[in-house]
Amino acid sequence: MFEFIDTRIIAATILLLISYILLLASNSTDKKQKGFRILNISKIFLMLIPMIPVVSAIYQHSDAKENIKQFNEGKALECHIGENTYLVTSSTGWEVTKYSFLKDSLLIRSDKCKE
Repeated sequence: MFEFIDTRIIAATILLLISYILLLASNSTDKKQKGFRILNISKIFLMLIPMIPVVSAIYQHSDAKENIKQFNEGKALECHIGENTYLVTSSTGWEVTKYSFLKDSLLIRSDKCKE
């Protein structure tokens, strides 16, 4: 499942985390009670930030499984790699390899397809 973690999402998560820490550091001169409330909120926020890439990977993984299921049912899928579009069906020689579609030397991740 972790092959579906997008490096752009990880980078965005790290930048979000750094920005939030800097924001907390700049507000540290506020009143004591407000600082305590910010600290509690920040703990919750800091626990949730690392979940962003994992949740994204779960959704991409479920998309991949659904596309493979549709492929096995004989449906045609439209897959995109960059600007190129490929029609993927079992009748045109495509095969399933784990979470990808393979034909000759072309390998397409199944989460990059739609019906």
